[in-house]
Amino acid sequence: MPDEEFNEIFAALGSHRDRALVAFYVSTGARASELLSVTRRGGDPGRQLITVVRKGTREMQQLPASSDAFVWLRLYQLEMDGKLPGGSGQPLWWTLRRPFRPLAYHGVHRMFERAGAVAGTDATRRSNPSAEQVILCAFPAPGYDALPGCRLCGITPSSQRLLLP
Repeated sequence: MPDEEFNEIFAALGSHRDRALVAFYVSTGARASELLSVTRRGGDPGRQLITVVRKGTREMQQLPASSDAFVWLRLYQLEMDGKLPGGSGQPLWWTLRRPFRPLAYHGVHRMFERAGAVAGTDATRRSNPSAEQVILCAFPAPGYDALPGCRLCGITPSSQRLLLP
């Protein structure tokens, strides 16, 4: 996926929540289900860490994330201030419409469909990898060197560096 198309899809995301989620996907290498497991106390912007529940072990693990991800997260939090149930054990990610519910994987999938449609791509049905596949699969996990380019999706090293910590 060319840098321009990735940037176009990112710009087409309709909310601060969606931009924060994508920024965390890209910068942490976490799975969607792992990011959706984050609670309000799971983000530590001062140390740039987010705590997820790992899919295989079900253990909590802190992952480094980009400062951009925390900026988008803070904007999302300000946008939702006073609208969501209180408590540090509550989920971090919620639906944007009333009645507010914890965000589920299906909602994230729909976000990528909408972004692809706005960007002029059918991000879930075309033969090229979708934006979601690129975000979830093509970026290296923290501690690993960036790939010289992903053969599967044609992503460039400059795209990989876009939101990595």
